[in-house]
Amino acid sequence: MERIQFYPSIQLKELLETEAKEKNISISSLVVELLQDHYDIAPKPSIMLKDAIPKVLNEIEEYVKTIPVGECFDLLTASNTFKCIEMTAKGKPSTNRATIGKKFASKIGSEPFKNVQRAYKSDGVTIKRSVNNATMYKKIG
Repeated sequence: MERIQFYPSIQLKELLETEAKEKNISISSLVVELLQDHYDIAPKPSIMLKDAIPKVLNEIEEYVKTIPVGECFDLLTASNTFKCIEMTAKGKPSTNRATIGKKFASKIGSEPFKNVQRAYKSDGVTIKRSVNNATMYKKIG
């Protein structure tokens, strides 16, 4: 993916910041979504990133309530929405799963994920990974 720099007016910058914050996404992701929507150049994903983030987080929260303390999980297991997010867009890798994963990781240890932490291998240092090389999480007491 190519990086493009632009210089918005103060008013436009403030509008972008506000909308990105409301949607819980980065300004860059918001601009890409707005431009793709405006030009209708990309196939519409089954769910937009701005809608997927809260839905996935809610599904993970509900999933964690159903598993016993000590059980490990990854986001593919915990959220059907996450599992259905396309891995590519217009033939290029999509970063939507990574963006959602980072958003979830930033929320562990605080409500509503106070009882979740990264899962580590027996050495206590190396992060445990799934067969897909995804970060594993663990429900704690």
